[in-house]
Amino acid sequence: MLGYHVPLDLLNRAPAGGDFEFAVRTSRPKGYAGPTEVAGMKVSVSYDDGATWEAARVERGRAGEFTVRTHHPRLTATNGFVSLRVEAWDRRGNRTVQTIERAYFLR
Repeated sequence: MLGYHVPLDLLNRAPAGGDFEFAVRTSRPKGYAGPTEVAGMKVSVSYDDGATWEAARVERGRAGEFTVRTHHPRLTATNGFVSLRVEAWDRRGNRTVQTIERAYFLR
């Protein structure tokens, strides 16, 4: 399971035109008996509703948490939204891909 900690304002917005960082946490469903550690993660961001994607930098943290770093373009170079695509996998080949269209606004 994937959980997100994205530092947004009360209107679900992040600043445009600069570096941006957020966390993605991984966990297993209650009762899962397989391997618990996620082996890797890729994150992509889109500023045009998924017509194009660019890779974000992902760094492994502790206890299933990953730090994602990206650079938001100026607001005028986007449609005003950020879409996210996250892919996580374990050593047994289990994989999850989650796409969130218009995950948050840019300001």
